[in-house]
Amino acid sequence: MITRFKPAAAALILTASFALPLPAQAWSWPAFPDSGVDTETQARIVASLEPQGYQVFTVERERGGYEVKAEREGRLWELRLNADLTVTRSELDD
Repeated sequence: MITRFKPAAAALILTASFALPLPAQAWSWPAFPDSGVDTETQARIVASLEPQGYQVFTVERERGGYEVKAEREGRLWELRLNADLTVTRSELDD
């Protein structure tokens, strides 16, 4: 049995496929949420923590400083930085 090509059905399938959501990783990395922290400050924080072995996931404003979620050696850390971007507290976030 031969099935005929139906342009209307093809257009419907194509239109529906554009409405499907993209995976979260498809839009950017690092994926910083809208945290009120400007991109220059985020870049400075990442640049200061990467040499220490951290992979930064999020940066948020917190009580006059910053709260950073980062991974180091397979463990998740929560870091607190003051306004001068100095780490004042670090704790495991496992």
